[in-house]
Amino acid sequence: MYQEVFVKGTEAETGLVTVGCAGGACEGCKASFFCTNKFQTFEVRNPEALSVKPGDRVRIFLPPGRTILSTLILFGLPLVLFAVLYLLIPAKNEFIKAFWGIGGGALGFLLAYLFFRARRKELTPVLEEILSD
Repeated sequence: MYQEVFVKGTEAETGLVTVGCAGGACEGCKASFFCTNKFQTFEVRNPEALSVKPGDRVRIFLPPGRTILSTLILFGLPLVLFAVLYLLIPAKNEFIKAFWGIGGGALGFLLAYLFFRARRKELTPVLEEILSD
């Protein structure tokens, strides 16, 4: 999956480029007053060492398989662990079962965090090309 974004900054020592949406991308949106996406930035790898500067419009590549896997791990793992612990705890009290289920969900988020931290480099999107205006 390709996405067009704008360069917000670069880090020479790590080779990562900070990108985000254009400021005018949210014009006309009814929810722009409450939206926080317009201020979001994220990092992409620049394996080909393309010469980019803040304000450049670039195309990044997000591998569809890895994107779907990331989504499943981030949301599916906590949900599955919540259900497993909720159903397997032999308590008669629903409050205790719910407490263990929430603990399982928290454990799922912790495991997802550790997974993403260990695999950060291979799950980071890649800078493909600089787009002309």
